[in-house]
Amino acid sequence: MIGYEIYEGNTFEGLTLILFVEKISKKFHLDKPVDIADSGLISTKNIEALEEKGYEYFLGARTKN
Repeated sequence: MIGYEIYEGNTFEGLTLILFVEKISKKFHLDKPVDIADSGLISTKNIEALEEKGYEYFLGARTKN
């Protein structure tokens, strides 16, 4: 399943990750969601929350030149 959510333009997306995963998991009755996100969602807080909840994830990061 693929899901998405649209937020107001002034919403910092770094704060939406876990809420979104939980909302989509409930909507589609997912026991073990796998989160795939871009670099805008990478933060220590988000990674810790994903791991604490046992979610699998792929996070796209930029590599330095």
